[in-house]
Amino acid sequence: MINPINFISGLSAQIKVGLIAILVIGAFIAGWKVHGWKTDAGIANGISRDLKTSQALNVQSEKIIETKQAKEQEIKIVYRDIKHEIREQADDRICFTHDSLQLWNAAITGVDSDRAEPVGEAAENAAVVATVEEVLTNAAENFETCNNNSVKHNALLDKLETLKGKMCVCSR
Repeated sequence: MINPINFISGLSAQIKVGLIAILVIGAFIAGWKVHGWKTDAGIANGISRDLKTSQALNVQSEKIIETKQAKEQEIKIVYRDIKHEIREQADDRICFTHDSLQLWNAAITGVDSDRAEPVGEAAENAAVVATVEEVLTNAAENFETCNNNSVKHNALLDKLETLKGKMCVCSR
């Protein structure tokens, strides 16, 4: 049997340096490969975590959407009933002028306009008036729109809360 110490000691200095260089390069390549495996495993774990988080968020989102749709249906039923009650009232009294009704609608929708004196066709329509039924119908439609928008806004806020801090769109 050959003793490895005697074998190495019998070699020339250049061969010893060559063997050491080969061992260092081999160790570097092996380390690089192991590092690659570790990095790939970390990326795979991150992707797996992100997929699980995404699935959990989708489940939460579905619940939010179902709740929102149920609320919208309730609102539609309530406003359908309100409009039905308004139509049952037999009231033809004049309540608002056409301009007053437009001003009210503008105030509810948040329109900011400087009102000028009516000119031309607008002056002809200035005499048009709205009955109590028209005003109440208009009010019901305005409140329905407001509540629908409120439900949608709240659903978006709920969705945002489920997403906060749980999804990363940046690469790591």
